[in-house]
Amino acid sequence: MNRRLWIAALAVPVLSAASLAAALPAGAVGQAAANGPARSYRTFGSMRAAPSVHLAGTRLPHPARVTSSLVKSSNWSGYASVIKTSVTISEITADFTVPSVNCARSTLGTTGSAYDSTWAGLDGFGDNTVEQEGVDGFCTSTKGPPSYFAWYEMFPNAPVAFTGVSPGDAISVTTDKVGPDWVLTLHDLTTGSGFTTTQPCPSGARCRDASAEVITEDPGSATPFFDLADFALVNHTAIVLHASTGVLRSLVAPTLWNTDEIEMIDGSGHLMAVPGTLYAGQAFNIGWSRGS
Repeated sequence: MNRRLWIAALAVPVLSAASLAAALPAGAVGQAAANGPARSYRTFGSMRAAPSVHLAGTRLPHPARVTSSLVKSSNWSGYASVIKTSVTISEITADFTVPSVNCARSTLGTTGSAYDSTWAGLDGFGDNTVEQEGVDGFCTSTKGPPSYFAWYEMFPNAPVAFTGVSPGDAISVTTDKVGPDWVLTLHDLTTGSGFTTTQPCPSGARCRDASAEVITEDPGSATPFFDLADFALVNHTAIVLHASTGVLRSLVAPTLWNTDEIEMIDGSGHLMAVPGTLYAGQAFNIGWSRGS
């Protein structure tokens, strides 16, 4: 990508999830069980809940460190910032373009699916919870078209799916710690639709706000269950982290957190998805290499 386009993307103004949710148009209100107590959400524009759709949930990574700033993972690729002081990360915002999945060039796992999950969120890189929202694209055939769904997930609860996203849509996501809860918002900037929800930490889990991630995920964890769908390239921009002290930072803030580049590899060590250079701590892309 032209470097000037990257820099222009960094100038996007940032709203907190609470202020963004308040500014969104009124829409449908519903509840989702998500393998736990029913929790409310609000959709706006053309986005609608898809309660009959059961998406593959996230899988926590088991990264293997290569250098002080590079790790390899069987299921995540992107960048993660992990706190190294008592300061926590209270919010992450990020924009990305929904990648176009190519089913004809994808291999299907033993479940008959090839999957690509694009998201941003808090926690998960070193603990057992994730508060996240994003978009999944997946194939159930190498001859048919892919399917796309937006979602949020308070892992280990299951993801909650929504219809109304398409490849090429510009998406803005925010995970915001507000009081004892997390406000998860996804806004499709192309269509003006989206959802917002306020969620507690799942029962029995410990949501620490100890890391923030911008990730492409293979929920099959580089096993035959789900092969990584051919998504070609996904661009992430306008990434901003809020420290619990109130200061705004990028993914790179050496006094507050360490930043790891994450390469996705299969069981034989072959690269599956690789992040590009991190520009100003706020923009990068991830390229697809292979499905498994």
